[in-house]
Amino acid sequence: SLYGGGDKFLYDFNQETMQKTITLFHNEKDLQLGGTGYYGLKWRNLNTSSFIASYSSLQTDRSHIEEILRISGPQNNTKINDQYNSLISELNLRVENSIRLSDRHQLNAGFGFKEYITNRDDSSQLLTILNERKLLALPYCYFQDNMSLTGKLNIKAGLRFDYMTGSGRLYLQPRISVAYRLNDNIKLNSSAGTYNQFVAKNMIFETSGNYRLEWSVCDNKNVHALDSRIITAGFTYTRKGFTFSSEGYLKQIGNITRFVETTAGEVSYQGDCRIRGADIYIKQELNNQTLWVSYTLSKTDDHFGYFPSTGYIPAMQDVRHEIKAAALTKVKSFHFSVNYVYGSGFPDPDKLPGEIVYTQPYSRLDAAFIYSMLKKKIHADAGISILNILNRENIKYSNYTRIPTDETNTISLYAEAVPFTATIFLNIYF
Repeated sequence: SLYGGGDKFLYDFNQETMQKTITLFHNEKDLQLGGTGYYGLKWRNLNTSSFIASYSSLQTDRSHIEEILRISGPQNNTKINDQYNSLISELNLRVENSIRLSDRHQLNAGFGFKEYITNRDDSSQLLTILNERKLLALPYCYFQDNMSLTGKLNIKAGLRFDYMTGSGRLYLQPRISVAYRLNDNIKLNSSAGTYNQFVAKNMIFETSGNYRLEWSVCDNKNVHALDSRIITAGFTYTRKGFTFSSEGYLKQIGNITRFVETTAGEVSYQGDCRIRGADIYIKQELNNQTLWVSYTLSKTDDHFGYFPSTGYIPAMQDVRHEIKAAALTKVKSFHFSVNYVYGSGFPDPDKLPGEIVYTQPYSRLDAAFIYSMLKKKIHADAGISILNILNRENIKYSNYTRIPTDETNTISLYAEAVPFTATIFLNIYF
């Protein structure tokens, strides 16, 4: 399988007052490429082996030009011309095996090799980095034991090993999950595990108060490998097409790297994040119709050394309440779906970390209509999908700019997330 896609984000801003003229131009282009090759074998004893090779990359070219021309008073004009070019790619070669020991006992094992590459070329008033190229080779292996006891109790216990070349450190990541079927309708589940990530999307705060996100390979020097510990517990009730499930979770993420630009250069800080929450999911299936709704209550806090206080504060991505609902129906070869999402809003990054002020709620209504045709060996799907039917103005914090208008005031600009977007598509399967 092969994949390719591109995005372009573009906006400008102009304001003229009695004292000055402010102009801004922001342009960003993203290019994604990926591909996977798979070969599978089924052995005579029902064991299986899979050989998989995959590659993916993301290239980002971004330019930001900002100019303030003073018409009256001191001619203290300012101009910013920042250029950011980055590339991150991943090559993953792996072998996966499934070994059947008995009807209720199965072992999964595999090994592989990953290689991450980042290439960064940035230039700004404070910082110039030309062709900063980093590479990380990461051999790994894993084992997972799947046991079904008494037909009601299922246990999955596993261990993953990642060897980080360069630093020479071996990461052990134990994981376990338990599911118990109380009766035909109720199932209990719980899990716990440790996870590591060896590439990170770091946040860089500029002297102007703006921030940007940049991918980087973890080297345990400038950027440490992320580690997280997760615990979940919940239950599921099902009966005659009705499903109700609830799950609570606790997550602790450490070794988060964040950079703060100063006149002397970038200063790195290590921080951590904690996430607590619960999910509720309700679904009803009736003939060819499906209705479902979900609710999430969560709290995401983080802490870094440059915060004005020693405690945790709400993270930039903290959303306390979120509701999602969807309906799907099928009439012969026609499919129709509609979904709605509502969120209670994020903390305003313009005021963090000194003040916690949540922004306006966000919402989005989407719909899709599909006609499916099956004729002999050809299967075709054609339809139309519409995102944000009501064209709500939702904020996208990953593209945020602060412009100083004078010594005490600023203008904050936020790019729109997903405007009204209609798409016509055709998929053909052989």
